Amino acid sequence: EVDDAEIISDKFGLKHFVTMVTPENVFSLPDIVNIFDSPVADRAILPQYFVAKKAKEVNIEVMISGEGGDEVFGYPRRLSDAQGELIVKQQKLSDLFLARYYLGYAGLFNKNEIRSLFGDIGADISYGEQLAKTYQTIQLKNSFDKIYLGQWKSWLIDNVLVKDLSICGSIGIKSANPFIDTKIMEMMAVFPPAKKLLR
Repeated sequence: EVDDAEIISDKFGLKHFVTMVTPENVFSLPDIVNIFDSPVADRAILPQYFVAKKAKEVNIEVMISGEGGDEVFGYPRRLSDAQGELIVKQQKLSDLFLARYYLGYAGLFNKNEIRSLFGDIGADISYGEQLAKTYQTIQLKNSFDKIYLGQWKSWLIDNVLVKDLSICGSIGIKSANPFIDTKIMEMMAVFPPAKKLLR
């Protein structure tokens, strides 16, 4: 990405600052974790923290973020597989099936790992049930769009934006998120599911 960013900055006459994340940066994790008031399991917190610090050092007041791009413009990463294509065609999959499918590729821990981590408390966690309740609030028949819009109501607001705003706010800069502009989200919401799956 560094080379691509340099090409773009040259084309538009922008100053290009490079911040490389190294293995030593992991020792900053305790400080970064303390920024949040609840757990955030997103590996991007480390590089984002150091990019935000660099932005502050060079007197940048607003950092434009690409956060929300995956969620707004279609499924993130691994959903362009055979199962994803099947979900596009299926209309009557249960909300719990869809939640477990989504968590199976996007979740950090599977059901057994949750039970291992949390012991007796984890044994009471019904895998996917909470997300399935979110899907029930989405009045759509298409299974693909339930997962797609479910991301907006869960991962996007509970993780992605929390991470973005918390890190930038802790450094003393603002975060701008053009991909979650209302007009863009409304436009993408009505795109046919098959178009959202294209790469």
